Amino acid sequence: MSTVDPAVIASLLSYCPQTGNFTRKRYLQKGSSQVKTLADHDGYLRINVAGKTFKAHRLAWVITHGEWPAMEIDHINGDRADNRLANLRHCSRAENCRNGGLRRTNKSGVKGVSWSGRRKKWHVQVAFNRKIHNGGMFSDIAEAEAAAVALRERLHGEFSNHG
Repeated sequence: MSTVDPAVIASLLSYCPQTGNFTRKRYLQKGSSQVKTLADHDGYLRINVAGKTFKAHRLAWVITHGEWPAMEIDHINGDRADNRLANLRHCSRAENCRNGGLRRTNKSGVKGVSWSGRRKKWHVQVAFNRKIHNGGMFSDIAEAEAAAVALRERLHGEFSNHG
């Protein structure tokens, strides 16, 4: 949790929920109030305020809701720079992970699908609650992708991400 009072953050910054942009309240009268953001190595926008650096999506949450989020804030569309309120949701770590994109180590190009050299087929697997759920073996990658999407939607619900 942050040690900066939400009221202090709200007194220093304005947040536009429709655009996801921040402005500094101190400079509103002078015209140049746009907040400078820096993207970190993971693609999250960071803002310096009250002597500390915060991720922009967490600041959006605290300004909108008046309190620091108890859990994580998920970017629904996967774009870590899109801090519109409609793209942010409060979630658990597990839910946030379910909404992740295609991993860099994926060789098939399809989330949840890998090639089984032994069986010479595409294998569908989806993780949920620390268990691997088998979605079947397919000769055609398009069929495997459809099975992976269906299995993810069934298991992950609104946090299903198709990569």
